[in-house]
Amino acid sequence: MNAARLPQTVLGSAVTGLLTAIQMIGIVGCSTAFNPVDFNPASPVGLFVNRAGTGGLLGTIRLPNGRSAFLFGSVFESGLIREIDGAVLVDENGDEAFAVFDNGFIKSAEAFDGSTLSMNYDEISTRRVKGRADLNFAAVPESDRQQSIPFDIDLEQNARDLAAKVRELFGIDIINAEPPDNPLAKSRQLDAQRGSASSELVGGPGGSGKEFAREQLILFFVQFHAAAFAALGFILVEILAAVVPILFELTVAVVSSITQAVVIAMFTPFILLGELMRVAVFQPLYVVNIDVDLNLSIPRRPSR
Repeated sequence: MNAARLPQTVLGSAVTGLLTAIQMIGIVGCSTAFNPVDFNPASPVGLFVNRAGTGGLLGTIRLPNGRSAFLFGSVFESGLIREIDGAVLVDENGDEAFAVFDNGFIKSAEAFDGSTLSMNYDEISTRRVKGRADLNFAAVPESDRQQSIPFDIDLEQNARDLAAKVRELFGIDIINAEPPDNPLAKSRQLDAQRGSASSELVGGPGGSGKEFAREQLILFFVQFHAAAFAALGFILVEILAAVVPILFELTVAVVSSITQAVVIAMFTPFILLGELMRVAVFQPLYVVNIDVDLNLSIPRRPSR
């Protein structure tokens, strides 16, 4: 999601407004101040902002069910996100699916079974998204594998029907609540890394004032990471949940080998990825060096 380019579009203004609103309410999803005793690096749960920026990794979201999402992109010196250009979903079995983004919209994706999706947009506004989805179904005969589906999505209608539609099509319950307007905790979270670096982060004896100021700035904007992740997840779920019924109408009816089950199997990983990103705003927040502090295997960054 390109923070520099988004405001140039009507949709950008809407998304930026959402991010600003969430940012203004303070750090969300944290009921208590960070306590090292509660942090288990062997099985981390929550939203972790990567302080080292290794390999362009912005952060990781991990839920108690074992599913996790890794988001890649770039940041400004202030710590604000410049762009989110890729995300990888890792399920509870360790299988991976990924999506590539361009200016806040899904550009391409690959499901667990190797099926691929490419999105081409002709029109984008706050009310309408129009374009073409090029699909490659890995689980069907080669003669039917390549499909191209035009779509014209009423975003306002989808916003009203989104949760019910996802539940009906995918059997997945998604978050449809507004961001909390009175977070339980507004205090900044301490860095999960301990030792000499930790003493600098909290301004302990011998700590570097410059380093302390830099890290405090990153901590100050950590809620922006949660907001950006959640907003991008909303767009991902919104668009793909609307494309699936169109697929049912235009493709499943005429191509016998592409069943509703095949379509749902292909799109489910992307809906799960979007939902993980959406719930980021409700998760405990930590700033960590992911390479050092977490027992997570970082997947390869998706390529454009």
